Amino acid sequence: MNEKTMQKVHSLFTGWDQTIIWSCLDGTMGQIIVDNDSNPQSALAILGINSAFAFFGLYNI
Repeated sequence: MNEKTMQKVHSLFTGWDQTIIWSCLDGTMGQIIVDNDSNPQSALAILGINSAFAFFGLYNI
């Protein structure tokens, strides 16, 4: 994911106080999947082999 996309993904999760989300965003663990690399409107933060924890963030329209 490029830096511009990552900035947009960060904004999707603004206000979320979840260590798992921020660990995925900073690359410590887990992964982030977006709906559109060039202009993400939603993102999924996943941690765990079996997706034991997942958070779905999206823009308020």
